[in-house]
Amino acid sequence: MKFHFFNAEYDYWFAIDKVRVSGVQLPQEIPPLEIVLTPPNLTISWTSFGPGQYSVEYTTNVKGTWTKIAGPFTQTSFTQAIPADKTGYYRVLGQ
Repeated sequence: MKFHFFNAEYDYWFAIDKVRVSGVQLPQEIPPLEIVLTPPNLTISWTSFGPGQYSVEYTTNVKGTWTKIAGPFTQTSFTQAIPADKTGYYRVLGQ
């Protein structure tokens, strides 16, 4: 790979070889969560994705700290009592 950097003072050419790119293949599309409220519980369900083991996390602030509330497990749903604050965010992580 070769690239060029220049401005009013400099004119440089750089070359990089032996580049190795690796990573974990992600699913093409992560399915949406379905949340059903049946007081006093809520159920979160999703379509199977990734390696088939899941954890559920919860937070009251998307940019804050997420807390693992369940998992790892292989089922594609999770039921819990509706939180007292009734405001929060859930996410399902594939493991």
